Amino acid sequence: MGKVTSTKYLGWVAAAIATASTVALFIAILLMSPARPNIWPATGVYHLTDDVRSEISISESGSLDFTISGNRIDEVLFKNLDIGVAGIGNVFEISASTGTIRIDTMTADGLVCPRFFISDTTIFDARYLNNVSDGADISFAGGSPQDVTVQSDRGAKDRISEDNTYDKVKMSAASDALIRSLTIKDVHAFGGYCLFSDMEIGRLIVMNSRIGSGDGIAVKDFGFGSGVTIGAFSQTGDTEAELAVR
Repeated sequence: MGKVTSTKYLGWVAAAIATASTVALFIAILLMSPARPNIWPATGVYHLTDDVRSEISISESGSLDFTISGNRIDEVLFKNLDIGVAGIGNVFEISASTGTIRIDTMTADGLVCPRFFISDTTIFDARYLNNVSDGADISFAGGSPQDVTVQSDRGAKDRISEDNTYDKVKMSAASDALIRSLTIKDVHAFGGYCLFSDMEIGRLIVMNSRIGSGDGIAVKDFGFGSGVTIGAFSQTGDTEAELAVR
């Protein structure tokens, strides 16, 4: 009987040693493995990468006042916005109190507004395509403005407002600012004007937009105001028609 008991004892010892070895190996693997990041919604500290696109506003009523003074921005995107309220003179503004907003490429695609003018701006290359307006004034000074080219987006961030509703949108600068891409896509505004100024633009594309206040084509609601100089300009498919944006 003693011999049998000894054999069982040795078996238990061997099993214990094997279990301890397995636990030790598992702990070693955990220590050697890289730490896993916390996954939302687990508790912990979360680190966003530099390429995360930040929204400049959460969906809300009221006004969006976006200041870009001295900033270097890769992309500014206004997309699927509904803007407007009665009693506001301008519902969509871009301007600089001092300095200049320099833009590599600016695109307005599907903009709807009672009046849309660009003033006090130089443009290297402007292209207008398939716009309908209740009177257009496409007059400007010819010249040789410098192209605006942003070679690198290092250190730049994106500023995005998408699927939002505002009384008014204003992008302003109190000093020079640099933007690689400014896109206005399917922005619908009523109750006031869309007026942009104080820019230097490499390439400007305005397309598929509907501009008009319903005061007749003799009163110009679309085009260029004072102080606009353009190096190259092309226009295809633009038409004038009785149009009132309400």
